Amino acid sequence: MRIDDFEEEQSQPKSSNLSRTRQKQIQKELVKRYGAKTLKLAWLLVPPVILAAAYLKSEPAQTVADKPRSASAVTTEAPVKKVAITTTTTLAAITSTTIGQPVVEEETTETIFFLGLGNTSFGGQVGEMIKDKGVEEPFSDISTALKNGDVVFGNLESALAPGTSPSDDKSYYMRGTPEAAKGMKAAGINLVSLANDRIMYFGDNGLRSTVNALNLAGIASAGAGNNSQEAYTGTIMKVKGKKVALLAFSDVTADGELATSDKAGTAGFPERSEISTIIREAAMESDYLIISCHWGEEFGDAVGESRRRFARKAIDSGADIVMGHHPRAMHGIELYNGKLIAYNMGDFIFAPGSIDYNETFILKLSLAKGMIVGAEVVPVVIDYNGKPSIAAGCAATSILKKLRDMSEPYGTVVNILGDTAQVH
Repeated sequence: MRIDDFEEEQSQPKSSNLSRTRQKQIQKELVKRYGAKTLKLAWLLVPPVILAAAYLKSEPAQTVADKPRSASAVTTEAPVKKVAITTTTTLAAITSTTIGQPVVEEETTETIFFLGLGNTSFGGQVGEMIKDKGVEEPFSDISTALKNGDVVFGNLESALAPGTSPSDDKSYYMRGTPEAAKGMKAAGINLVSLANDRIMYFGDNGLRSTVNALNLAGIASAGAGNNSQEAYTGTIMKVKGKKVALLAFSDVTADGELATSDKAGTAGFPERSEISTIIREAAMESDYLIISCHWGEEFGDAVGESRRRFARKAIDSGADIVMGHHPRAMHGIELYNGKLIAYNMGDFIFAPGSIDYNETFILKLSLAKGMIVGAEVVPVVIDYNGKPSIAAGCAATSILKKLRDMSEPYGTVVNILGDTAQVH
């Protein structure tokens, strides 16, 4: 499905005041009572708040958390700062292996710090920089700002595949060496989307080389694979005892580069009839869900209404964060039902070739108790070679004012405080 074809449905699922953990506890208890197939149909047709009401009415004096718990039924993993090895599986497989096996989860109040970044490409001047000074050089002026992130996420816009020939006669190519993944990891990046229009420039072999390099570096990815099942797989990271999931889709990939049942490629946007189901199932298997959308016009500065409808639909279906990529310039931020939509992050490490596309920001979110409890933006400027650094003074103010003006139509307040800003 193309995002421009996305139309608003007549009715939207009502948001629930229950935390994601509480919803999952209710779901698992209902599965134990009534069976997985019955619940799956009910969950798709009835908003979570109604299911919760039905459950509470049937047993008002006792909640899942009140029930006696055996030692084997409680997960007590020690919190970890970052997890190098992530669990990656299809969402269908997750559902089939966990539904029907109720587990009471320990609630943790520890805050997870999420950092969102823009497009990253290791081609052109960035590639020359790496050749001259090493894989960590593109990050050397900004890595300190990324070190405190538990989940540091961006869009990887170039294949990591040395010696691989281009797949066709593209007018230009963006490729990095597999060693570039080590530079990303050293800087703090541990999660990327591969759902974009350039990851397949070097064909199936280029994609496999990219995924292998990321895996070896300990960076999780989603949005592309050896077939459509892999491409649409949701990646789940375990962070501080919580599950952070990523689904990634591209609306601007050429049809021949989309994954099929027997062909490698990227994940396109799901059909409208499937979107809610895919996102809702991912949300129920995670504590926080990120949706990455590669959409829009490359040098466009407008957010189409269809993209806004899709982002809101994603949140209504259970997403916590929707992040857009592809246009080279940053777009505004919207807060919707307590969740956040960043319509476009702009570039991050990318030779801009123009001062019109050298401004971006780091999105810093604090996640706790199933909610976004804090949102901040840190302005970033990119030099002509594609190297980012934290903006300060007049440069920072200029970027923050632009973001403030872009976000104002959505009712979002960007409160500038020196060289950073709070979003509310």
